[in-house]
Amino acid sequence: MQDLINFGEKKSVYNSNKSDIYQNIFDHFIINNFFPWPVNLILIGHWLLRSLGTSVRYILEFRKHEPNTIWPYSKTNWYIANSIPSLFWLSGEILGDWYPLIRTRVVTNNSRKIRIVYFTCLIYNITKLIGILHQFILPDLRITDENGIKVRDYEKSKIRWWIIIVLSQMTSCAYDLSVIASLKNCLFNKLEELKNNSNLQKNSFLEKFKKISEFRIILSMIISLIFLPFITVFVVIQINNYHKNNPNPKIIVLDSSIEQFRQVILNSQLLSKPNNSNYLVSNIKPFDYTNNIKINNFSK
Repeated sequence: MQDLINFGEKKSVYNSNKSDIYQNIFDHFIINNFFPWPVNLILIGHWLLRSLGTSVRYILEFRKHEPNTIWPYSKTNWYIANSIPSLFWLSGEILGDWYPLIRTRVVTNNSRKIRIVYFTCLIYNITKLIGILHQFILPDLRITDENGIKVRDYEKSKIRWWIIIVLSQMTSCAYDLSVIASLKNCLFNKLEELKNNSNLQKNSFLEKFKKISEFRIILSMIISLIFLPFITVFVVIQINNYHKNNPNPKIIVLDSSIEQFRQVILNSQLLSKPNNSNYLVSNIKPFDYTNNIKINNFSK
């Protein structure tokens, strides 16, 4: 309808409405048919939420430390360093998790498979919502209590957190597997399309990885499966260490290293999913433009 209105206005000799001209100048960046709304919004939203979480955490550097406490050294600091940033970080992760769901919904007509994808995505997101709620549960940050006995509530909180991470990795694998099963036919069709295209015969593996999002989703699942045994063993070690009379302080230090490794894994998963696909866009036929642009936006 908007195209018809624009066509009618262009037939007019006079166009003295300057506000419409300014609107067209700025609106064209977002109403352009080649602007892939869902994918771009997911990427922008993920970037914004993750950045907000990190920005809030930097406020901790202005805060004072209370005596006889461990990091982050006060109850208020806990909310600044963990609770609020985790709200933004995990919300950004949840938003990024929707990409395979949207991808599946667009290209798959099998309602039963789509329902399975919705269910596994919901369970996966619920584990992250539990993670958000957990970070708002304030542990006792004191090093020792009134009787001089060491307080270990922080260690218990860490164990609960890593159990949530293990559950999240398990549900992530189930989610990726449901997406792969739903997009199986689409994967075979794309492989045949690439096989018949003479321009993509060289560097076939790299081209397939770049052009086919299903391969990137498979990579995401493989990464989750590789990481899962590491954190499972780490949680078991943490639990055993907690029940010892003389706990090993190196286990607490190892926690930070595992968390950094988890963030690297998470970023590689997110970056391996959405991607540009110039080949698909360039092969859109003019007479079939409106039907193809919707699909090709989600094949990136």
